[in-house]
Amino acid sequence: MKKLTTYTARHTVLTVFAVVVAALFVLSFVSSATAAESPKLAKADASEIQGTFTLMTYGCSSGLDRNNVAILKKEGGGADFSVTGRPDKTEVKPGLPGPEALAEAEKFLGCNIDVDHTELRKIMSPGGDIVGFELRPRYDVSRFGIPDAFDTRYTWEGNAVKAEIIPDPYVEMSTSGD
Repeated sequence: MKKLTTYTARHTVLTVFAVVVAALFVLSFVSSATAAESPKLAKADASEIQGTFTLMTYGCSSGLDRNNVAILKKEGGGADFSVTGRPDKTEVKPGLPGPEALAEAEKFLGCNIDVDHTELRKIMSPGGDIVGFELRPRYDVSRFGIPDAFDTRYTWEGNAVKAEIIPDPYVEMSTSGD
């Protein structure tokens, strides 16, 4: 069996180190490229909802349904939207003026008695253009321990924004008896 010299042992360690650094560099590049493809979200004011919208609602199949969200897609905004989840929980209403779409979204989210208030966020393209809005319920912290019962993950797929509703596992586990 060949005995490793100090030189070859040091060379092996440096080679392994270089491979690890290269792998970390590639992973950071891939994750930053993926992050660049996610729409930007920011707090919004109702006065920003101008024009015509398609209202997409998800959830509210019962008064205990916590995974409810309303998306206002800006018509002519350059992006299509889709919601991943059960098709029977999604409704689409096109051609609504902004204030009417927002009012319907607020009414829709009132289906769950535990909603404390709602939060409006704008959904923006990588260039900063508003392509839509999200209205989500916020729950009293005393009910679930956190104000969000779910997360909405947005990703770009071509010229479309895909919304994925992800229930919070802690909330799901703590309310499984409801």
